[in-house]
Amino acid sequence: MKLYRLIAALFLAVFSSIQADSDTRLPKLPDGMTAPHERAAYILLHIWDFPENLSTPEKAEQAISDFLSVADADIASQDAYTTAVDTLMAKANAAGIDILTIAAKYTSYPDAPFFDDELYLPFIDAALATPTLLESTPGLKDRLQYDRACILKNRIGTKAASFIVELPSGEKTPVDSLFKSPLNLLVLFDPDCDHCRDMLSGLSASTSLAQAVDNKSISVTTVWIDALDSPGTLSIPTAEGWNVVSDRTGIMDNELYELPVMPSVYVIDNNGVVVNKNLVKFSTVISALGLSE
Repeated sequence: MKLYRLIAALFLAVFSSIQADSDTRLPKLPDGMTAPHERAAYILLHIWDFPENLSTPEKAEQAISDFLSVADADIASQDAYTTAVDTLMAKANAAGIDILTIAAKYTSYPDAPFFDDELYLPFIDAALATPTLLESTPGLKDRLQYDRACILKNRIGTKAASFIVELPSGEKTPVDSLFKSPLNLLVLFDPDCDHCRDMLSGLSASTSLAQAVDNKSISVTTVWIDALDSPGTLSIPTAEGWNVVSDRTGIMDNELYELPVMPSVYVIDNNGVVVNKNLVKFSTVISALGLSE
């Protein structure tokens, strides 16, 4: 009951924010529809019933932003979201609106408001299923197929690709042999990357993360990608109990992981399955681990 109330409150907050700050026309919720996931799905599916929401590129962009704010709350099912995207793509194409470019702007870049592969993927699939769109844009099919392959690589819910790493002792081992806790934080970094050092500084200073590492509920493995030397030669922020290792497989050369942002941060369970990925901010990493700052 407590979780239901939290979800209901989240839906109300998102819905009220759109009503207050946007001129996007929203559907009226049916009387008697009270379940948050049903209400969220109804908005996603019916926001495109109103032609004015796609009447100009500017209105379409505002409507997409509102649409994604509902989807990003993870209240509606993935099936409802995918169906809504299919509907949107069909109506946007009919209206002459380049909705794929707008969706990419809002979901596919690390600094995008709703950066999330799972939000962008249905747009890719819908575009690939639209021959007229592909025929009118040279190179689009190849680009989308490449983007799709990147998204499916180490996707949430799938087994993370393993690779060989070198420990400070010089021993080499598969990286997943280090995943011995219920949750395992994998940080792929470049020592010359300022944002990598900022992220590692924040994580190494986190008291809640240190406690979780100490009680073995979480492990931390930092990997110097395409490393030039032993991890022992690095001077980077670290903490007691962390695994600090060097890549000895060539993650980038062998395209084992897609690295849209550095550091590239994954949460992986003790079966090697990806729980979360592409965590850009320190606060989102801590939240994904169920910790407090």
